[in-house]
Amino acid sequence: MVLGVLAFDAVFAQLPEWGVRTYPQSMTLPILWNVSYGALAVALGVLVLLGVALADRLIPPSAAPPRRRRRGSGASGASPRPGCSPGS
Repeated sequence: MVLGVLAFDAVFAQLPEWGVRTYPQSMTLPILWNVSYGALAVALGVLVLLGVALADRLIPPSAAPPRRRRRGSGASGASPRPGCSPGS
């Protein structure tokens, strides 16, 4: 995906000459900050991943909903204890 973004950024300036696309008339972040579209896309992707990692570290595990026990596990499971035969 990153290679596709960088490849598009490399040929973006030639697109109007090929008649594929005209330059955007609105102000976008790459135009305002004078950076390439590919670099901004990668930077924003990294920021999103860092934000998710930070949120994962800040939210305590006790805030997560409790996990439900699976049926058939634990003391009420279908397998008998070792050494116990049914009916004895």
